[in-house]
Amino acid sequence: MIRRHQCFCETFSEDHRLRQYLMSQKTDLIVLDHLLQECMGGLASLLNAPIVQYSNWPIADGYVTSMNIPANPSSTPKTATPYSSLGMSFFQRVANVLFHWNIIIARFLQRIWLLETFQRSNLPEVDLIASEAQRIIYAGRSEFLFEVIRPINNRVKHFASNIQLRPSDFVTVIPESCGSETRDGCLCNRISCVLSAEHKLNTSSQLHSTSDYLYSHDFIRHVPEPVKRESLYKNLDRKLVKKRFDTVSMAFPQLHWPSLTNEKFILATFGSLAKAEYIPLDIARKIISAFSRSPYKVIWQTNSPLDSLGWIRNVTIPQNVVLTRWAPVKEMLAHPNLQYLICHGGINTINEVLLFGVPFIGVYLQGDQGSNVRRLADLGAAVMVSVHQISQEELLPIMRKFERNLERMGGAPSKTEPPVVVTSKIPLFCLKKIGPRHILVAGGGGESKTGVLNLMQSYLLTFENKTMPKAPTPMMARLVNTIETDVYATMNMDVVCCSSPEKGRYLIAAGHGQTTGYDVGRDDADKEVLKYKIRSVGRLTTSEKVESFQFSIGKLSESIARNASSRGATEGRREDRRAQYSYGHKCVRFDRSTAGKRVVTGGEDGHIRVWNTRALVEDRNPETIHRPITDIQAHKSDVFDIDISPDGRIIISVGHDGIAKLWDMNLGTLIHEVPFPTECAKGYKVRSIRCTSLGTGSNLVFIAGYNPVSLSSKRVSFLALWVFNRERNAIRTIVVRSTGQGDGIASLCVSSCGNFTGMGSMGGSVFIYDTHEMKQLAAFKETHGIFVTAVEFLDRIAPDVLSLVPQPSPDKPRLAKGPGAIARASIISLSADQTIQVHHLPFEKRSTTSFLIKLFLLSIVLYYLVWCLYAMC
Repeated sequence: MIRRHQCFCETFSEDHRLRQYLMSQKTDLIVLDHLLQECMGGLASLLNAPIVQYSNWPIADGYVTSMNIPANPSSTPKTATPYSSLGMSFFQRVANVLFHWNIIIARFLQRIWLLETFQRSNLPEVDLIASEAQRIIYAGRSEFLFEVIRPINNRVKHFASNIQLRPSDFVTVIPESCGSETRDGCLCNRISCVLSAEHKLNTSSQLHSTSDYLYSHDFIRHVPEPVKRESLYKNLDRKLVKKRFDTVSMAFPQLHWPSLTNEKFILATFGSLAKAEYIPLDIARKIISAFSRSPYKVIWQTNSPLDSLGWIRNVTIPQNVVLTRWAPVKEMLAHPNLQYLICHGGINTINEVLLFGVPFIGVYLQGDQGSNVRRLADLGAAVMVSVHQISQEELLPIMRKFERNLERMGGAPSKTEPPVVVTSKIPLFCLKKIGPRHILVAGGGGESKTGVLNLMQSYLLTFENKTMPKAPTPMMARLVNTIETDVYATMNMDVVCCSSPEKGRYLIAAGHGQTTGYDVGRDDADKEVLKYKIRSVGRLTTSEKVESFQFSIGKLSESIARNASSRGATEGRREDRRAQYSYGHKCVRFDRSTAGKRVVTGGEDGHIRVWNTRALVEDRNPETIHRPITDIQAHKSDVFDIDISPDGRIIISVGHDGIAKLWDMNLGTLIHEVPFPTECAKGYKVRSIRCTSLGTGSNLVFIAGYNPVSLSSKRVSFLALWVFNRERNAIRTIVVRSTGQGDGIASLCVSSCGNFTGMGSMGGSVFIYDTHEMKQLAAFKETHGIFVTAVEFLDRIAPDVLSLVPQPSPDKPRLAKGPGAIARASIISLSADQTIQVHHLPFEKRSTTSFLIKLFLLSIVLYYLVWCLYAMC
């Protein structure tokens, strides 16, 4: 910056037109910017006119006085100082002092260079220190951001605002809940400005209340007061607001301004200097990845034409992210649905943030931005994020924590902390149980080179030392195993016990997944933990461009498998196999009636295929071409979901067209197409199906979830309990229930006993239903930040340790309790927000009132019975 100033000043001072201007023009007033202005200040002094030094920077801490320790201690924040005044250590104060010295040295060198330049150009010598002391300082609102110190070098200070419009002049939408009189909690997720203008102005006046200086107090009438969000929409001219709304809608059609009326959003902008076209590809991918997992729409003002973004060709822009070169920032800051701002912390943006009372996440990049954001973070109005933190994929957790803090700071009742047991650093798509006390999750970034790993991880469910109703401690999950899955992200998965539970042999089918065996290992604390050994034993490869399925098997304390997916020498043979099978798998399910000897896959070509897993496990030669036992042309496009009846005779499939069908497992023939209930006969499609263990004899009982074809806040989803009788080939509904408006079904599960149904919603909620009546037993609304990708019920018993439990009688075996025994039902959920949560349906509490009523009725019956017997005698 100094070098740029010097080059400009040298060119300017040697230009003959400057001398002509100095001799021919009479100047009445000079307005001068503030940052390292020795050159321009010296040239301006040659005009012999009053100088107003104007800037939006916080400039009351004049650089000349930096060494005046009593008036300007190191603890006082200044522009671009690395540390703020709250809780600074000795070394941080030293760092601030060194920064002050750098400014002084830079200005001293600038003055020497300027005098030499003026001498070479035959210009008059200027006393810069005396000239600066004579200037009028016209300071902007940013003076009130920080603690203002006593001015020593400047004779006159005038504090004012660079904008005469009020925040209400930018309102384009008035919330429906806000009438002419503002209601409490109208904007529950917004915070007011940290400090009112009146308080700050009074503070400034006290600091400057000496007779040595002249102050202008007219600014009190002109500085807009920082708005309190609940009063921003009071007594507005609705016609004028509608006119602004139409103007913005026409000027920025890419923002779909009318849709923002019913949609919460986040605004992201990193300033005019840090244009999006200069952002490295790796950082851009991680920013987009964090934005894609937000529950809100994210509008990113790039300050660059979209065709100039080189990284945009290598990044998939998610549906909830909108890129725009320009955005009406002030109108968006005044919008009631703006949740918060993500910005660079430039002083202009800081002024607007405080003026409109909007909280923000500051990603500081250069110059004064770090100190600006840091001071507001000290006041509780912002959170600091560095580029390094973004590169470490920490932006998304910071956004989620920030959103939870806003709920606590806002006027709405704050939510309880969600029961998170795992927070992952990678996107997870699958969750399954392995035995009663372990869970397996999988996901990753796929083949895109974003730096996001593709992993499978197993966790041991255990408890902390805190109380919980009906349980000694709340549940937690401990990571016990991590397996990398090459360049493939596991998108679907199933697990089955392929022997007795005590032998601990399980089989996993996944998109490039592996499987398991029990083992006892040690964690970081050198404590024994129960974990799985996961090894690959086989693979069904279908196509280079789609997922392939891997299988493996393990045994208690014994690793019996090796990776069978060899490369190199077998590559040519594998290419032949890919040519034969050009389909990709979308879903997978084991046949539990055969202990996993058969597995069913649903393909993106609409086919259902039944595979012999025993043949795959026993013949691990990668050159062997495995063919399906049964191949069914089930649907015209993708098979979206499948499940298998408990007896292994029927496959139920759901196609991308939203139609469910029943198929004969052995013959591969269509048994019945599942009709739509009358409640959702039109405009609906099947989202998911799950078989239950409630059927007896020839009856199959299953659950189907129905979503509207076009989800909206007014449409409802349905859960239906069906029964199919094989002997009569008849199907009918038992009960159909609505799940509520505006929150579609994302995932389904059924407990092993069949009495409970779990549902994860598109809005991040988790529900537990009574399967028999489809009655809602528990609702955990918006516990996740975004849609729930998987739900599973935890086991109430642990059959894998049955031999370790003392058995008093062989006729009545004593069972060991599993993690789910602490409640009527315990459900674990996985979401795209990268968290895993556990929710409990508590045991029913016996009512004292009902007991007393029953006792009263019983006493009446006994009274009349005794009275009648006495009368007969």
